[in-house]
Amino acid sequence: STSLNNLGSALSDRYSKTGSADDRDDSIRLFREALVLHPPGHPTRLILLNNFANGLSKQYDLSGSLRVLEEVIRIYRECLGLCPPGHPIRDGLLSNFANGLSKQYDRLGSSSDLEEMTRMLKESLELRPHGHPFRMSSLNNLGNSLSRQYARSGSLGDLEGAIDKYRETLELCPLLHPHRVGSLNNLSEALGKRYDHSGSQDDIKEAVQLARESLGLCHLGHPDHAWASLALARSIRR
Repeated sequence: STSLNNLGSALSDRYSKTGSADDRDDSIRLFREALVLHPPGHPTRLILLNNFANGLSKQYDLSGSLRVLEEVIRIYRECLGLCPPGHPIRDGLLSNFANGLSKQYDRLGSSSDLEEMTRMLKESLELRPHGHPFRMSSLNNLGNSLSRQYARSGSLGDLEGAIDKYRETLELCPLLHPHRVGSLNNLSEALGKRYDHSGSQDDIKEAVQLARESLGLCHLGHPDHAWASLALARSIRR
């Protein structure tokens, strides 16, 4: 059973590099076989479930099958049940589960998925204090989730929360950091939305300043150049 899991993991890793559908499908088949040998209560079932869910999530990204996505979420939910507070990988599972719920929200638009996703991202962030290597991604993901809640509810509290998280994310992205462009644009867009809400000149000035910096980091031909140009145009038009 350990060999099945190891081979499944190796094929999944190779799929991430090569995009081979055969590797993806074979890895999922091996994880299914290994799970049969690790029934509920088995001490290593959690690791297998997590690997299996990660593999299925990749399959969903290619196939778009709602049935596959529903299985992903079901498995992550079982994983989380095996990871009580204090478990060393709970933060990662919360993040993975939230990602699955995000995909389901994109498909179905259920407010309960968005609310559960936000709760999980908040808990995951709490488990990733200052200095944690994944704190930046948790901050950004929670900012995105709160921004989506604002788009749905119009609650200024959600928007304020998103701005706070985007601002802290940017602080962790110094000049030339690969994610600085995205962080600048996220914060600029959120400040622009708050300007739409409140009319604060400070917000719109900062939004334009951030968008200009983002575009300045994207030379012509940069993959984010068009995105940064549009972000600046939106800020100036407000």
